[in-house]
Amino acid sequence: MKTPLQCILLIKKVYWRLSNLRFGLKDLFRTIEYLVIICPKCGQARYVKSNQKTARCLYCGYRINLDSKKVKVILRTQNRGVAIRAVKIYKIRIKTV
Repeated sequence: MKTPLQCILLIKKVYWRLSNLRFGLKDLFRTIEYLVIICPKCGQARYVKSNQKTARCLYCGYRINLDSKKVKVILRTQNRGVAIRAVKIYKIRIKTV
């Protein structure tokens, strides 16, 4: 029978091996938020992780500063699939207009 401390150390060891990151247990429960943003230069949509500082527009190549007030955020979600679908819907609506 393992002690609680041994179990915690085992979990940390397995997590470190799986993720190849050197963070603590608090990162096991970290949630990632995704933003769907509009490029201020060309108007195309893309999704990014909320912890990013910059992103490159996939259409025009413009480097977008995510801390800027120029960036229009149209959706915040914790689900990557929802962010992808939102970008696809936005692009379809832009083409039909």
